[in-house]
Amino acid sequence: MWGERAIALARSLEETDIVLDARINIAQADGLACDEDSQERLWRCFEEARTADFEELACKAITNLAWIARLRRDVQAARRAIAVGLEYVSERGRERPRSYLLCYRAQMDLAGGAWDAATETAAEVLRSDQASVLPRVMASIVLGLVRARRGDPGADEALNAAAALVERSEGLGSEQVAAGRAELAWLEHDRDGVERVTAAALASDEAAVSPLGLADLVIWRRRAGLAVDPCPEELGGPHALEVSGDPAGAAAAWRELGCPYEAALAVLNSGDVDALRAARVVLVALGARPAAAILAQRLREHGERVTTGPRPRTRDNPAGLTPRELEVLPLLAEGLRNTEIADRLVVSPKTVDHTSPRSCAS
Repeated sequence: MWGERAIALARSLEETDIVLDARINIAQADGLACDEDSQERLWRCFEEARTADFEELACKAITNLAWIARLRRDVQAARRAIAVGLEYVSERGRERPRSYLLCYRAQMDLAGGAWDAATETAAEVLRSDQASVLPRVMASIVLGLVRARRGDPGADEALNAAAALVERSEGLGSEQVAAGRAELAWLEHDRDGVERVTAAALASDEAAVSPLGLADLVIWRRRAGLAVDPCPEELGGPHALEVSGDPAGAAAAWRELGCPYEAALAVLNSGDVDALRAARVVLVALGARPAAAILAQRLREHGERVTTGPRPRTRDNPAGLTPRELEVLPLLAEGLRNTEIADRLVVSPKTVDHTSPRSCAS
């Protein structure tokens, strides 16, 4: 209502830029409330701002557009906005919106299963001295989730780094950190950890106000077999279908959005053996070892025989090295010390000590 009043007043004063700013704010708010039309309206605002040479507003519109698409896990829509936005802000040397768009790209690569690319972009954000706190929070979460989903060391370390940054940003990003920690706890079969993290986040003054953000917290409680207070109508995105008892519908919605990992996890409690088998194939192909192991256990509970073997990437490597060891090995060959390798890979020296393939380098 206040946004519409601002538009009416600005129009009466012929303040075109203020009208456009108010329209962007309204579309952003509507997008958080899952309004299907909000993204198209933000595109129109961006084009109008770009045409009128309102550079600040154009940056705001395209960044918010990418943010809303990212919250919705709409990989295709987000990548389109991110690509257009990065070209626009890079040409104008706008480093602040560029850091946001880069972290959104890392998040979309994470959602789309391009985990190597997600890691590279997240590391780029963390290396930049121009990135503000919130993009650094999100980049650290991406690194933590890639490591957690692959079963690599250092997931806790990255999520703790994100939490430390949240404290400096007055709570901004706290929901994403909580959701990341809940996922890590779930992957480690730590039901109490899921309960502790999600309960604290949902009860805090900084609890998610967006249905999409709320869903990210609630879904891990559902998957851990914990009580879920919000009804599906309060949630946003495919998670609402999973919570309401429609795992097949949720999986289909995630696949349509381009999110294979989420689609696979959506059928976890379905009891459909064929769906569980197909989901496990997807997880194995992604290199998601912990989740694939959980799916395998569910299949065994249904009386299915499941064979396991070496991790695909390790099996395909003649030396039997893990992906992390393959990252460390060429840096060792360059003569870098562990502390230097840690800086290059954005991990701790302890992690490098743990994963260095010394026997192969000698």
